[in-house]
Amino acid sequence: MILGIVGLHGAGKEEVAKILSHKGFTVLDMGDVIREEMEKAGIAITHESDQKFPVELRKKRGNEIVAKLIVEKLEKLNARDVAIIGLRSTYELDYFKSNMPGMVLVAVDAPEELRFERLKARGRPGDPKTFAEFHARGEREAKANADNEEQRKAGLYTVIGMANYRIENIGTKKELEREVGKTLAIIRKAYHSN
Repeated sequence: MILGIVGLHGAGKEEVAKILSHKGFTVLDMGDVIREEMEKAGIAITHESDQKFPVELRKKRGNEIVAKLIVEKLEKLNARDVAIIGLRSTYELDYFKSNMPGMVLVAVDAPEELRFERLKARGRPGDPKTFAEFHARGEREAKANADNEEQRKAGLYTVIGMANYRIENIGTKKELEREVGKTLAIIRKAYHSN
């Protein structure tokens, strides 16, 4: 089974990934693949380069390049259950669906205020310190990798809207574990009946 996990910053994608990993899934993070490409290019990983490099990478090698690199990694693994974290566009989703038929897209969601509080508490370099910064980041995220209206329509918000299943991450880690477990059971039932 292949799951694509999508969501906005602070929604809890990484927490869902940890839970899936404990359930035997091989987790591939699209952000990690981008950082590997940065290292190969000899680019220091900073908040600024982490923002600029993916845009330039996609412009040079195509909008689906990160998905292509993930598929190449996956072909080298002997993994039965896989979770791919961090899809950002319909270009990537289309590439995955063409190369991995049966992929199931799962959106992780949480209210804006809760996502902001999580990012503030996380305290990574580049995480917003104020709600205004957080909101501005959301606006940028909506337009990321978009030079025109067609690309904006292919962006993260569109991908989230295309999800087959949703996990609401509004409670404790235990509650999230239960939500993930319930969603997995529903997906497995549907997956095995097809």
